[in-house]
Amino acid sequence: MTPLLGRLIDRAGQAAVLLPCALVSPLALLAIALTGAGAPVGVLAAVAFVAGGSSPPVLTCLRSMWPMLLRGGSGLIRTGLTIDALLLEAAFIAGPLTAAVLIGVASPQTALVVTAAGTLVGTLAFVAASPMRRMRGPARTDRRLLGPLRSRGLQTMLLATFPVGLLFGGFDVIAPAIGEEVSGRQSIGGVLIAVTAAGSALGGIWWGMRSTGAPARGYLRAACLFPFGLAALALPDGLPALIAFALLFGVPFAPFNAAGGELLHRLAPAGMGTESFTWITTALVSGAACGQALAGPVIEHAGWRPATLACAAVGAAGAALLLARRSSLAPPPSGPPAAPG
Repeated sequence: MTPLLGRLIDRAGQAAVLLPCALVSPLALLAIALTGAGAPVGVLAAVAFVAGGSSPPVLTCLRSMWPMLLRGGSGLIRTGLTIDALLLEAAFIAGPLTAAVLIGVASPQTALVVTAAGTLVGTLAFVAASPMRRMRGPARTDRRLLGPLRSRGLQTMLLATFPVGLLFGGFDVIAPAIGEEVSGRQSIGGVLIAVTAAGSALGGIWWGMRSTGAPARGYLRAACLFPFGLAALALPDGLPALIAFALLFGVPFAPFNAAGGELLHRLAPAGMGTESFTWITTALVSGAACGQALAGPVIEHAGWRPATLACAAVGAAGAALLLARRSSLAPPPSGPPAAPG
């Protein structure tokens, strides 16, 4: 659903899409909280689909706005996209942690109500503050169904992003298994995930401080480092070494996202900027889901080390494919970067 919302934003503007989403998604979350576990599973699944499908793509809108907000400042765009990547890391950490605390001290229903309220207030605040709320980007010249998916550069980025999502989705399942084996506590897995996020933050700070350097080169290097970083986790036995390797595994993540954002601003067809970013997000989330589905059964039947190597092998295949198609990441010969809707 997110790419569809992105296409609508490119055509009608941010406010026209974000405001309805700011109402529909929270109402669906409140419906789940009110009905509780007593509702039929099919009904809960349908309402949950509505809540997720109508979730306001605020972060995607922000990512597509940087060239318009920082005209003439290519170095500042890199910094903005790095901040964007760090905010994404913070959300991945703070979101589940906040939900867990609310569930522990109150109830799952309370967590859903707080989530609904946060979605509503945050989206309204973004729309009110966004200088793009009444503006539209350049007219879309290609009205064919596939839209930005016809871009070979975007296709390459999707093929690269999916394996990266798979690596991190797999790690989310592998980390508790590591904790169970080395310390007898699955909660140590949360420490490893937090350390990985800290590594990403360090990598993001480093990338944001670089005012020069081709984004394609940074993107390629980050994608190639991921599978090696995950595979290295299968080598040590002690917890301190595992923590150190988890930190190193996370370092390329924020640079990968930030460099990818720079590339996408150059590769996205005119009038399709927001939709292009939503496709990248969809590939990342889909990859994470597949990584969790892959790692779980492998851990159950063979252990976490084979699961680590299996996910790393998929990541390596994705990096090899990216290297083979790297020429498609060259920006088009002329024309301004795509702007948001």
